[in-house]
Amino acid sequence: TIIALVVTLMLILLVYAQKEETENKTNFFEKIKEFFKNLFNSDRFSEKEVYSGLGNLCSNEEECIDFCQDNKGRCENYCKGNENELCKIIYPVQSLPLCADGKELFTVSPISFDDLEVIAPLGSLNPSGHVFPTDHMYFNVKYSDGTETYPFKTKVFSPGDVNLVQISSVEHLSAQPSYTDYDLEFYPCKEVYAKFGHVTSISKKLQEQFDQAFGECTSYSTGGTDFKGCSKKVNIKLEAGEEIGTVGGFRGAAAGLDFWLADYRTNPITHANPARWRDISFHIVCPIDYFTSTVKNDLFTIVRNRRTIEPVCGTIEQDFIGRAQGTWFLEGTQAINSEYPHLALAHDNFNPLKGVFSVGTSITGLSSNTYLFDPQSSGYVNRDFADVMPGKIYCYDSLTKKFDNQDSPLRIILEMTSDTKIVIEKQDESICGTGPWSFDNGVEFER
Repeated sequence: TIIALVVTLMLILLVYAQKEETENKTNFFEKIKEFFKNLFNSDRFSEKEVYSGLGNLCSNEEECIDFCQDNKGRCENYCKGNENELCKIIYPVQSLPLCADGKELFTVSPISFDDLEVIAPLGSLNPSGHVFPTDHMYFNVKYSDGTETYPFKTKVFSPGDVNLVQISSVEHLSAQPSYTDYDLEFYPCKEVYAKFGHVTSISKKLQEQFDQAFGECTSYSTGGTDFKGCSKKVNIKLEAGEEIGTVGGFRGAAAGLDFWLADYRTNPITHANPARWRDISFHIVCPIDYFTSTVKNDLFTIVRNRRTIEPVCGTIEQDFIGRAQGTWFLEGTQAINSEYPHLALAHDNFNPLKGVFSVGTSITGLSSNTYLFDPQSSGYVNRDFADVMPGKIYCYDSLTKKFDNQDSPLRIILEMTSDTKIVIEKQDESICGTGPWSFDNGVEFER
C-alpha cells in the first residue's frame, strides 16, 4: 500500500541520514517532502504533518482525507480551533476569518438576470426525491425554443470573494451522450456555508485543481443506470464575478442552478425531532438575503413573479410540534438520506395559502406526488394541518395534483394518535361528506 511504501521510504531515509553525518534534520525532511511531492503531486507537507497527521486519527494527507471522508465528525472535532497545518488543508474553512456583522456577503448574481427564467423559493415539494421542503433555491434558466427544448447553456459566476473548499462530481455513464454534474461548496467567511448544485461544466482553473486534488471516486449503479461519483477537497480563492462554470446546455440537464446557504450565526430552525437532522438543517437561510441591496432587489423581483406572500424567499421551517403540520417519517425508519418513503404535510412554496400532501412511496394506492387543497380554519374536512391535533380523524377531498393540475377522485383521512405519531390512508371515495370516517389500511408515520 501507499502508506507502507511511505513508512519504508522514511526508514530508508532515516538510515541514510544517520550514515551521512553532514545530513541534518532539515535536509532529511526536505527529502521526505520531495517524496510526497512526487508521489502525491503536492508540496504542501510540513515537518509537523509528516510526524503527526491528525493526532492519532491518521498520519498524512492522503490517509487523512480518506479517513475524514468516512469519519467527518471525528476529524472536524479534532480540527476545531486546532492550528494543525493538515487541518487547514482538509478543512480550509478553519483558517477563514470570522464573518462580520450583517448579511451583505455577495455582490454578483450567480446567473445573469437576462438568463434567469424563474427563481423558486425555499421549501419546494417535489416527491419522491424531495418529499420534505427543499433546503435550497432553484435559479432556473431560460429554455431553448427549438423542437427539442432544454435549458440554455448559461454561465455561472462566483457571487462574491469566497473560498471554494470541495468539488464533487457525478458522471452519468449510461446517458447518451454521457455528462457530468458538479457540486461546488464554498464559504465567504467562516460561519456561512454555500453550495451550488447541477453545474454542468467547470472552468479550466477549477478543472485543473479538481483533477490534481485528492479524494474518493466510486462507481455504482442505480435502477440499471451507471454512475461514477467523485468528491475532492480543494482550497481555491474565487473573486466576485469570476466565471466558474456553466449550467444547462443539453437535453437532460437540470433546469438551472441549485443554491444552498446556511448561516451558523442564526437561531436554530425548529424541527419536531431535532435528533433526526444534520447541523446544517437548523441554519438554512435565504441566499438572496445575503446579496448587496441592488442585486437582492433585482433577484427578489424575479421571485415575486411567482410568490408574493411573505416571506417571499420561502421557508423550510414547517414543523409544528404537537400538530400535524410538518415532516413525518415512515414508522421504524431512521436515516433521511433518501426521502422516498416519507411524508410532509406542509404549505406550498409558491402559494403558501395552499395546503399540500407531499407523498412519498409508502401510502397504499397513493402515487408519489403533491396533492393540494384549500385549508379550512374549522371543522374536520380540509382542516389546516397547523390546527390538527391528536384524538380526531380528519378528512381531505377536492385534491389537485400540483404537477398535472388535475383533480384527484380520492379522499385522504388522517389521525394523530399522539404528538409524535400519525396514521394516514387513501380512500377511493372522492367526497368526505360529514363522517365519521374509519381506517381500513392506514400507514403509520412518526417524528
